[in-house]
Amino acid sequence: MFRGMALKEFNNKFASDDDCRQYLFDIKWKDGFICRRCGYNKFYPGETKFHCRCQACEYDESVTAQTVFHKIKFPLIKAFGIAFIISVRKKGMSTLELSTTFTINQKTAWLFKRKIQEAVKSSFTRANNDISETFHINFGGPELETNSRFAGESQTAEIVLSNDKDYMRGFGTIISSQQPNPEDTVTGNRKKSVTKILEKQNENGSQPAKVRQENEKRKSVVILNLKGWIRGIHHHCSGRFAQGYLDEFFYRFNMRNSLKLICDDLIRRLMGG
Repeated sequence: MFRGMALKEFNNKFASDDDCRQYLFDIKWKDGFICRRCGYNKFYPGETKFHCRCQACEYDESVTAQTVFHKIKFPLIKAFGIAFIISVRKKGMSTLELSTTFTINQKTAWLFKRKIQEAVKSSFTRANNDISETFHINFGGPELETNSRFAGESQTAEIVLSNDKDYMRGFGTIISSQQPNPEDTVTGNRKKSVTKILEKQNENGSQPAKVRQENEKRKSVVILNLKGWIRGIHHHCSGRFAQGYLDEFFYRFNMRNSLKLICDDLIRRLMGG
């Protein structure tokens, strides 16, 4: 496990691709082997010690098969390193920095980071009855008050605050949903559900003062951190990939009190678990 692991400890634990494969092996078949083709549950060693060959149908499965790590174009240890840095480093890392740090092509770094963003987006599926408040923020584009040279497009995001205290250790869950139209950011059945919940919470005319103050504090933290991260780390954010950046940001933000578990969680997501 990556529990509380610092970079030096990470480098000591994962010194080769085989160290990474063993970690993936322990994750993939922790509950025992089940053949993907025939469902049989007994195997013997396959092509390598990180393959399992079914005793019934002879299907030989690699530890990376059906995962993001299968046939990647750079060493597995570098993929682990990228996942580690992106998950545990407070501001993550831009693809330019990743390409320099891990000596890979920037496009290769960008493609792998996109896979990470895809892996973490499912973390924002939360029950509607957890919703405390929704609000919208603009990010990207020129910000005259900061004299910023940010070259990205202006985006609008809907942010949902949750009352799930156990998940966020007291701060509530924040869910991101990048929307193309700021005038209609919640649509269909979800709009009705959100409206109904907010009406119930506000049936006395407004939320309690303590709740409003807490939500305002959380909103300020989110806005400052998100804008600073987009502007300071990435310098550019196109509308096409804005959701991916939001997913990455809020994954780290929502897991900020679980840093001992976050990298292991990310690796498992990349494994498809």
